Amino acid sequence: MKLFKSNWELLLVLLGCLLLAGLALGKKQPIQVQVVDVSNSTYENDKNWRSHTGVSSIRVIIADEHVYLDCYKRHACAPLSPGKYEGELSGGDVWINVQIPVTHKWSHDHYKVRGSW
Repeated sequence: MKLFKSNWELLLVLLGCLLLAGLALGKKQPIQVQVVDVSNSTYENDKNWRSHTGVSSIRVIIADEHVYLDCYKRHACAPLSPGKYEGELSGGDVWINVQIPVTHKWSHDHYKVRGSW
């Protein structure tokens, strides 16, 4: 009894299994991020005379581990205050969901784990 009609069917099944395994490994897992201390940065854009304040580095607790996170965006991440936030973890990458005051828009900011404290 032959399971596959051709080698191509076998190859397609194997490729499908590898694809599913790769998707499972790269999956982000939900986490709670407790922000303890924030280092805000302000920078100015000379072209349009605007200044922007955002987060550059924060001390947080994730799963009982004390870690430093650095903003991983070309522009600064949304300002944070100490408290608990929902986020996602994938390897050394952390995404924190923040609701902006007044506008109530959501920001999904990307951080990198820099070390422990």
